[in-house]
Amino acid sequence: MTDFGSVVSVVRQDLLDIRRGRLMQAVLGLYVLFVGILFVGVGLTEGQTVSTAIQLTVLIGFLFVPLVSLFAGYLAIAGERESGTIRFLLGYPLERSEVLLGKYLSRFGLVSVAVGLAFAVAGAVSVQLFDQPRLDAVATFGGLTLLFAGSYVGIGIAVSAASDSRGRAMTNTFVMYFVFTLMWSRLSPVTVPQFVAGAADLLLGVQLSGGVWQVFTTLSPAEAYFRSLRLLPGGAFETSGSVSTVTVVGVLLTWIVVPPALGYLSFVRAEID
Repeated sequence: MTDFGSVVSVVRQDLLDIRRGRLMQAVLGLYVLFVGILFVGVGLTEGQTVSTAIQLTVLIGFLFVPLVSLFAGYLAIAGERESGTIRFLLGYPLERSEVLLGKYLSRFGLVSVAVGLAFAVAGAVSVQLFDQPRLDAVATFGGLTLLFAGSYVGIGIAVSAASDSRGRAMTNTFVMYFVFTLMWSRLSPVTVPQFVAGAADLLLGVQLSGGVWQVFTTLSPAEAYFRSLRLLPGGAFETSGSVSTVTVVGVLLTWIVVPPALGYLSFVRAEID
C-alpha cells in the first residue's frame, strides 16, 4: 500500500535536486517569458485582440509546450537509474510506486506552476493592453494548455520509468515527440491516421470512417489539444473536428494518467543493479 508520507518525501527531495540543477527552472522560465512576450507584442500592435494573441500562442506553443513537458519528465527516473542513486532511494525503504508517484507529482507540479504563471502574466497583460481583456478566454486557454502540458509530462515519466539510461530515455522521448506531436496532428503534411487509412485501403480494401475512426484521429495529445480549443469562449480559437469536446478533453486526461501507470508496470519489473 502506498505511503503518501513517503511520496511527499520523494517530492521534496526531487524539488531540491531540481533547484540545485537550475536547468529545468530556466527552461520553464522560458515558457513564461515566451507567453508574456507574445501577449505584450500583440497588445502593443494597433487593432489586435486577445484572440490574435491566443492564436499565435497556440501555433508556436504547439511545438514548445511538449518539449518543455517532456524535458521535465524524461530523466526523472532514468537519470537516477544510470547514476545509481535509485538504489539509495529504494533502500530507505521506498516502494517503487512511491518513487514514481513522487517524481510524477514533482514534475507535474513544476509544469503546472510554469503554466499558471504564464497565463497569470497573459491575463495581466490583457487587462493593461487590450480594450477587451477576455479573461474568460485566457483562463480557459490556460486550463487546456495545462492539460496539454500534463499529457506530455505523463509520457515523459512513462518513458523515464521504462528506460535504464539517459541515452535510451532521450531516444524514446524523441520518438514519442516525433510520432505524437509532429506526425499525429493537422500541422503535418502526412499524419499517422492518414498513413493507417491509406494502408487499410491499399492492403485490405477497407475505407476507415465513422465515429470510432474520428476518435482514433484525435488520440494524440497534440490533436486533442487543437480540437479542445473549441471550448474557448466567444470563438477565440476556431478549429474543425466532429469529435465532441468532452471526448478530446478525456483524451488529454487519459494521457496524464495512463502512460505513468504503464511506465510503473515496466519499472516494477526492472532489475535495479
